[in-house]
Order: sequence, then structure tokens, then C-alpha cells
Amino acid sequence: MESAGTFVASGVGSSAIFNLVKRAFAKLDEFGKKSDDVKAANKKLDQAMVPVQSVLTAVDQGQIKVPGKALDDWIWQFRTAVEEAEDAIDEIDYYKLEEKVQARDNTAASGGGTVPMKKTLIRFVKHLPGTTDSTLKRLKEALKGLEKVSASVEPFLELVNSLNISSRGKSQDHSRFRETGSLLTEQVVIGREKEANVIIQWLENPGENIAQNISAFSVIGMGGMGKTTLARLICQEIQEKKILPFNTVAWVTVSDNFGSLDAKVILTKILEDITKSSCGIQNLSTLQGMLKEQVLTKKFLLVLDDVWRDDPSSCDQWAQILAPLKFGRKGSKIVFTTRTESVADMITKLLEVSKESDRMRLTGLDDASTLELLDRYAFADVPDPDEHPNLRRISEDIARKLGGCPLAAKVMGLLLNDHVDFEYWERIWKQDISNLPSGEKGIMAVLRLSYHHLPAELQLCFRYCSIFPHQHKFIKDDLIGKLISLQKLEDFNIWEEDGYKISELKELKDVQELNIKHLNKVKSSSEAEEAKMNEKQSLKSLFLYWFEESSNSELILDTLKPHPHLQKLHISGYYGSRSPNWLENGYLSNLVSLRLYTCHNWEFLPPLGILISLRSLWLTNFPKVKQIGPSFYGSCNGNSFPSLRELRICDMSQCSKWIDLKGIIPFPRLETLELESCPKLRTLPTMPFSLKLLSVRFSGLYTLPNICSTETGSPSDKPAFSILKISDCPDIVTLESGPLLQQDPFQSLEEITIESCQELETLPPKGFSGLISLNKLMIRGCPNLVTTEIRSDILPTSLSELWIEKCGFEESLMCSLRDLTSLVRIELRDCSNIRSLPSEEVFVKLTSLQHLSILDCAQISSLGGLGALLELSFFRITRCDELIAISSSQPTTEISSYQGKVAGTALKIGELYISHSSLLQIEPLRSLCFTKKIMISWESQLEFWPDQWMLQNSAVLEEIEVDNAGALKFVPPSIVRLKSLMKLTLSRASLIDSLPELPISLRVLVITSCNEVFNKKYKKDSGSNWQEIEDIPQVVIF
Repeated sequence: MESAGTFVASGVGSSAIFNLVKRAFAKLDEFGKKSDDVKAANKKLDQAMVPVQSVLTAVDQGQIKVPGKALDDWIWQFRTAVEEAEDAIDEIDYYKLEEKVQARDNTAASGGGTVPMKKTLIRFVKHLPGTTDSTLKRLKEALKGLEKVSASVEPFLELVNSLNISSRGKSQDHSRFRETGSLLTEQVVIGREKEANVIIQWLENPGENIAQNISAFSVIGMGGMGKTTLARLICQEIQEKKILPFNTVAWVTVSDNFGSLDAKVILTKILEDITKSSCGIQNLSTLQGMLKEQVLTKKFLLVLDDVWRDDPSSCDQWAQILAPLKFGRKGSKIVFTTRTESVADMITKLLEVSKESDRMRLTGLDDASTLELLDRYAFADVPDPDEHPNLRRISEDIARKLGGCPLAAKVMGLLLNDHVDFEYWERIWKQDISNLPSGEKGIMAVLRLSYHHLPAELQLCFRYCSIFPHQHKFIKDDLIGKLISLQKLEDFNIWEEDGYKISELKELKDVQELNIKHLNKVKSSSEAEEAKMNEKQSLKSLFLYWFEESSNSELILDTLKPHPHLQKLHISGYYGSRSPNWLENGYLSNLVSLRLYTCHNWEFLPPLGILISLRSLWLTNFPKVKQIGPSFYGSCNGNSFPSLRELRICDMSQCSKWIDLKGIIPFPRLETLELESCPKLRTLPTMPFSLKLLSVRFSGLYTLPNICSTETGSPSDKPAFSILKISDCPDIVTLESGPLLQQDPFQSLEEITIESCQELETLPPKGFSGLISLNKLMIRGCPNLVTTEIRSDILPTSLSELWIEKCGFEESLMCSLRDLTSLVRIELRDCSNIRSLPSEEVFVKLTSLQHLSILDCAQISSLGGLGALLELSFFRITRCDELIAISSSQPTTEISSYQGKVAGTALKIGELYISHSSLLQIEPLRSLCFTKKIMISWESQLEFWPDQWMLQNSAVLEEIEVDNAGALKFVPPSIVRLKSLMKLTLSRASLIDSLPELPISLRVLVITSCNEVFNKKYKKDSGSNWQEIEDIPQVVIF
């Protein structure tokens, strides 16, 4: 049936039904069967479609919260009537085509392009009976039936009218379907680097020369050009990499193209995204006031996605929306996406920042990027696309016809990926793509292809399901056995009642994903056989679950033999003592992913090495398996697990041996090996050079595996090994032997994590210095780990992150920091052997260092040459007892001695986190002048306010946070001189009775655990001192 190519919600149903009615009466007219009674039915149906649409829309929008049985029955009757009419039309099309074929004296098979027989929701149309006349009669009866059902909609229309369902509700509903979020849905964004950089540069511009506090940037482009994706990419750059100084980033989808814009709706969305809490306010003025209060203290970035309307009424609404946003801190930005230039003109005019340079017209991708995006989806499951040069040529031709539209490239790629076959791709190119018009019409034609190339039964299912309202609840008992074209069935639970037996699955011949639970309820193999699993040729994913022991589980699993097309298999809770025979003979030659969980009684693993397509294998909880032996690899003639990329073995409590094959390295393409909770396993077999990640946790290994070439047994291939993780392995004693001495395999290592290996004693002779690609090293909980001598070269110069906790080689570590110019982050925790941080000559070379944390280092007594650094984004030093004792013994400087001139230090620390205020007496912290935020944690009570230090930093200090002000009796009057202070937080401030004059820059004041006197004085509106702080936008006192 020719029908609309794209569908949304209940509007799908009406659109398709209008088309069906039109075609049906056209058929009757064509064959001269349009009598007066048929014409009358035509007129009645035309009139009935409007109320039918109203009812379907109302239910879909949720205005009728719980459709009653009467309404539910009416929807089913309506669906059945539509189905009967469509069947009749299809039969007529079939007979017409058959006549043409016979006239050419050709067989139906050679006719090429026959109309497919439609599968209905209730049955297959396997035979088309009778003659065209009888079919026309059926069509007339079907249309009369449809008219009759449509006429019975009146009671439900009265219910809709009584609810006063307006166009506004319709608009909000459509907007809901168009809702977008700020998180990227793609792993990689292709071809938009230049555009992203332009917007990033605009965001980085502080806007100091602009009179207004906020400025706007518009991204303009037709649908499918990637406006939303580009905006998401910008948000990711800001939030994950923290490259821009915004206090908050908010995202709101507008999508008001279906109705009038409502300022209250948009303001509510903005407020909820900023505050991360729901807002039930309906008053416009209150909403504006709340938003103004939120943005007063924030430099924000707001993304308004999918803005449509620019008519006069919408312009007034936008003025209401933008009014409170103008109070944001200077440098705040708005980025909005739209399809029209006029919307961009309106927004920038309202903000009075209309600048041609602050907008971007998003055009199509270049041909190379379009092809890359198309191929990413078209060849998604193809290991090596270069092995298909003919398909490559077709994809190049198709890419040039897509107009650079990313959405069209994605849709077309997904369509091609359905069948990675030359004939299929060539047919799509010649029949659908090669003659496409250029521009937007051509792009929309591409998007419609995703519907037209669905199998006929799925098109039908898609159209009929669209008749039912959004979130309509179907009763499973009514559907199982009827939806013969069902492709995914999750959580089919087997019980003894009718409708829940495994035999219910026998008619699901086209199912692609099937999860069967409670297989212990299946009584016999003959009962299991009724599911006809081996006849389900389309089945790609099968999950089988047992929850209790059953005596016949082996026979049941043998009987549930799937079709060899199966690609993904999970078996869980199985109590049989052996694996199914169809898993041992290479029968599942297309199996890509295998997960075996809790096979209680298996003593031997099946010969899985013969599964030639297997890429991912998880083996979890095999309590009786004692060894992984040759049988696991199978009779593979030296080619065991030829395609395996990922292997995870977990919870094999009795497994003590993994036998290495002599002269053969299994898993020639293995990339990830994860081993967990195998406490008796001592060694691993030799791994191939393809290995990228090795993770071992809670296991009994005493050495790591060797890594060798899969062909020669020597390190001649290029290694890929990049991540090594070892955790809670109590039997590993040394790293002096084993793979870390194999320099070539480990040249590529980028990340090493070693945790809680209590008996680990020695590093390799040269430490980690030979790992020239290493950028992250984390060693924690290895108290006995030492080097044979104190060395200054145990770390590589490539290192960017260093995390050390409770290890024994801290002295060599401190010596090795020299020349680490790439080091960005250092965290030292519980390092009892460190007495001092490195000297100036070491720190002066750490030119990339931004984050430094020293925690629980009890013996440290000096910060060494820290002052030689130029800048740190973050410095934290807490619970360093010796240093705190030394700093507490030094005299404090009185406020009267501060004259506004301090020699200071060149070091700038953006955020300073300390556990005791006395640490501010230690150089170079004592002389800091450029700190923006200080936090004194809860470990010790603040007794004296550090006046001089605060005033030294007054030009830039924006935030003070004291977690434990329990001993502080007053805040000194000097605080008013902190002219940049924006936020003051004093927690547990039980002794403070009043506040001095506060700086006018303050935007947030938080004081907690106050005494009764203070609470009374500063009670909102009624307190005697409330007027002193009432101008502060955000006050929290309790």
C-alpha cells in the first residue's frame, strides 16, 4: 500500500486511513462499482474522519488517562475494519498485476517487482480466493463496516469535548515527541569540527565590549543538517572538558511549530534544568522572578533547541522569556537552533545584540564527511569494509546524492546495513537514489526510503499500531499468537497457566529477539519441541533462563536448538551437567556473542574455540570447573577462537589451571581479557599482540601472561596492548619477571592500575621508564612495593596522571618527578615515607601540572619547592599531621599589620582545599594573592578568621567555604573589603550571633547550624537584621 513515509503518534493513523479511504473508493470507481449507496458511504466516511482524529489525538495526549473497555473495544474494531479494507485493496492490486503478467506470457517469478502479499496482525494472507468481482464486493462491505465503526465514535467525541481539549494541548504533545537532550547520542561527530570551533571561540569571548550581559548565537539550517548534534557537541566540550567558565549549562527543547508558544512552559523548562528540580509554579511573574534570582549569580550558557515561531504573538512570548535572562552575569550566552533566518532576526533583535557574525548557516557536509558518516552505519558490522570494493563504489555514489545531510546519511547507512549485499545495494542505488532531485526534496525522499524498504508485514504493523494512542496498553494474552510478525519479545515468563506455556512461541516465525524465563517450568522435551526454535530463521538473539533446578534441563536445552542463523546467545541458571550438543559441534557458525552464566554443574567447558564467528565470550560462575584445558579450544587445527575479540571469565572458584597450548597461541584477534574472582588460578596462557586490555581482579595469579606474535611466537607484530589493571591479587609478589620485561609489547601501554596487592614487593629493574606511551599510572594499597635502589628514572616522561597511595617506593617516586613535563595531575595519599614535596628545580619543570592533592601523608613536613610553579587549577592538602603541627606552632599575623602590599608569590592557585586554617601560615600558601576559591574542610574547627590571607586575595577571591565554623565567634569587619566575593558558606556556625557589613558583590550567603539568637535576627522579612542582607539574591540560613 502506498502510504506516508514517516509517521508520528496518532496522526499516523489518520493520515494512512485518509489515504486508504481515498484509494478504496478510487478502485470502486475504476471498476464501475461506485453505486449511490457507496457514494453515500464515501461522504459519511469523509465527515467521520475528523471526529475519529479528535478522539485518537485526545487519548494519545493523555487527556483521557485510562481508556475504558468500551473505548478500547472501539479502537480494536476500528483497526479490524481498516485491515479488511486494506486486504481487499491488496487483492485487487494482485489480480491486476497477475493479468499483466499473463498477458506477457511470463511467469509471476520473472515479472520483477510484484506487490508483496500483506501480512496482517492476525494472520498471513496465504491464498487469494475467488475473482476480482468477489474482491470488489468484499471491498464495498469493508468500507461500509469502516463507516459503521466510525459513526459509533460520537460518545467518545462527547467525552473529548467535555474535557475542553485545545490546540494548545496538541502543541504540547507534539513538542513532547520532539524533545531532545544535551547528551550526544553518537560516539563520534563527523565533519562539524570547523563549525564547533567557531562556536567555541565565540563562547570563549568574554563579551566585555558588549553593553548587554548576555549575547546570542544562532545556528540555522534545514531539518536533518545536524543542528542539535552540533549543539550537543558544544555542551560536551564545555561540561566534560571544562574548557569554558560557565557556572551552569542548561538545555531546553522549544519545538513550538504545532501551536502557539507559551512563555510559562519555556520558563518552567529553563528553571527545572538549572535547579535540577521540578517546578509547579503557573504564575508568569513568579516564574520570571525565580529565574532572575537563579541567573543573578551565574554566568550561564542556555541552549534553546528547535525554535520555530516568529509571529507577533510568539515575539511577545519571547520577550517574556528573555526578560529575566538579561539579569545573568556578564558573559552569559544563549545558543539557539532554528530552521529560519527570521527566528534568528527576532531573537537577536529582542536581545539588542543583532550581529551578522553571531549566526551560522549550517550547510551540508562535504562529500568526504558524508561518505564517512554513511559508511560508519552501512558497514557497522563489517570487520574490514575494504574487502568489499564493489559496495564501496556504490556507497560513494550514494553519498554524493545525499546533499551533505547527516540525517539522510545515517538513515541510508542503516538501510544499507540491513543487507550487506551487492545486489541489494545496487538495486537501492538504481531504483531509489540515482534519479533523486537535488536539495530538500531529494533529502526527504531518502528519509522516506527507511519506511518503504521495511518488509511488507512490518509496514502493515507500523501503520496499524499507529492507530492506537501513545502509550496504549496491550494485553499480552490477546496478542501472543496473533502478532505473528513480532520481532522482539522480552521477558516471556513460562508458567503452567494457558497463555504462558512455551508452546505459545511456535507461531513467532519472524521473531528476532527472544528472552525465555523460568525454563524450569517446562515439563518435558516434547513440550519444549512445540516452541519450534529451529524453525525461527530470523532469530538473532536468544536468552534462556532457569531459576530453579529441574531434572530434565539437559533434554530441554538440547531440544531448544536454535536455527544456525543465531548471532547472540545467553544461558543463565542452567543445572545440567553438560552443555547442549548443538553448542559443541560448530553448528552455530554465525554466533557472534555468547554469555554463559551460572552453569551450576558443568565440570568442563564446551569446545567453544570452533565457533568461527564468535567475537565476545563471557563465562560467569562455574563452581565445578577445575581447569581450562585443550577441549575448550576444540579441534581447530591451530585456529582456535579465530574471531574472538572479548573474553571475560568470572567466578570460577575451583579453577586452578589454564593450560597453554604448545606452539599455538589461541585467540589470535583477542583485544580484551578480563579475569575476576578466580582465587586458585595461578597462570594465564600466552596472549596475542592484538590484546589491548588486560584486567585481573580478586584472583590467585602470581605472574602476568607473556604476549607474543600469533604467527611466529616472537614479538614481531606491532603491539596494541594499552591498558593493564591488576586488583586484589594477593599472590603477585614481583613485577621483576614476566611481561613487563617484554619491552616491545609494553611500548604501547597507556594506562596501568595496580591496587590492593598486599604482597607485591618489587618493580621491574627499570621501573616504568621504558613504557614510552604511558600516560596514567595508579598504584594503591601496595605497602611492600619498593625499588631495589633509590632511582630518579622510574617514571616515563609521557606520564600525565599519577595516583599513588600507601606504597613503599615514595622516595624514588619523588626523585622521578623531574622532567615530567606532561604531568597534569598528581594525587598522593597515605604515603608515610614522604617527608617533603620535591624541590624548586623539580617543580619548575612540571609545566603542565594543574591538579595536586596531598592527603593523609602523616610525615610530610614541608611543601618543598611548590612555590616555583606558576599556576595550579586545584591544590588540596588534608590530614597531614606533621605539617599541621608545624604550621600551628607559627605565630599568626594580625590584621593591623596588613597594609595592602604583600610581596606574594608568582604561584596562582584557582581552588585551595585545606583541612586546617593554620596551613595558610606555611609558604607558599601564606603568600598567595590570586586564589579564587578557598575551602576549609570539616576535619578541624575554624577558630580564627585568616584576615591577612583573605585580604591578600581580595582582588580575585570569589568563594569562601568553611565546613566547620563551630569555634568561630565572629566574622571580622574586614570581610567587606573582599570586593570580588560572590559566595560565602559557613557550616556549623553555632557561636556566631551577628554579621558585619558584607561586600556588595555577594550573591549567595549560606550559614547553617546557627544559634537561636542568630536565626531570630536574620529571619526573612521579620528579623531585626534582615534588612542588612535582604539585597543578597540567595540566602540560606537555618
